[in-house]
Amino acid sequence: MSKRPLAMPPPILERYAMMEDDWELEKPGTFVSPMVEERPGQMIMFGERLRNGAISADITILDSLPRRNGEPSMEVSLIARYEGPEAYYYAGTGAFYAKFFIGKVWSGPIWQARRWIGQPSSVFRNKTYRLRMEFRGNQITFYENDVQLMVVVDESYSLGQCGLGAWKTHARFENVQIQRATPKAFVIMPFASELNFVHQVIRTTVESFGIDCVRADEIAISRPVMDDVKAQIAEADLVIVDFTGRNPNVYYEAGLAEAWKKDWIIMAQSSDDMTFDVRHIRSIRYTNTMGADVKPAQDLREALVALGYQTTP
Repeated sequence: MSKRPLAMPPPILERYAMMEDDWELEKPGTFVSPMVEERPGQMIMFGERLRNGAISADITILDSLPRRNGEPSMEVSLIARYEGPEAYYYAGTGAFYAKFFIGKVWSGPIWQARRWIGQPSSVFRNKTYRLRMEFRGNQITFYENDVQLMVVVDESYSLGQCGLGAWKTHARFENVQIQRATPKAFVIMPFASELNFVHQVIRTTVESFGIDCVRADEIAISRPVMDDVKAQIAEADLVIVDFTGRNPNVYYEAGLAEAWKKDWIIMAQSSDDMTFDVRHIRSIRYTNTMGADVKPAQDLREALVALGYQTTP
């Protein structure tokens, strides 16, 4: 199970930009959307760009304008990984003819539903909805009242701002919180006692950069192992693969990481451990001898720095 995101300092909510008309700031952490018929889509974006984390709010729709079908709009949303007006994820109520939804916006702009449940007629004015959207790796998770409702795996956007959105609605967003999650590395390697020292080198080095380090056999969840592995790869920012021994499970899991466009670091004892389709990728080589942990640790540190990570004080 992934760790809950760490609470971010309140000042992040003090830096924001209103994309159309002015939002009302009732008190710290509470924002009220404007409702203007000529400009139906209203957004407010907060300053810091996040790769992993969560945004949450208690949302009450106070009033609304009609949609094209004549029904009142009930669309409000939380926004994550905003890269621009045609690139972000959003989740909330009332869009795509659903009660709750997870969607994304891409070039066009095109608004695409990724998951949805319920009927829009089940969303009511003057009722408060406690919503949270978590985003980690390729996984977007949506909650109401801390109950998980939907999960989407999507690799389109990896970094951006958080924000709030309203479509033809006058809504109050209370107790707005933005949280940052600790980066996570998932280790893919054979489960062999002779490779335990390599795993220890990986763990020690990765954690010195402030990154959580997880291997499949360390996951304490009662469900099929491969389901856990897929979830961990989806959530991971970084995947470290040891191809030593040409283990077929390792190659399968590495294929998932490649398909989901993960940053990855490759290790192997020999080029013979690597098939032709990965042999061209720069890798960290090591030997299973006394004192052999020094060079792979150094090479791993250099690889992490090259990917933009910094050691913790």
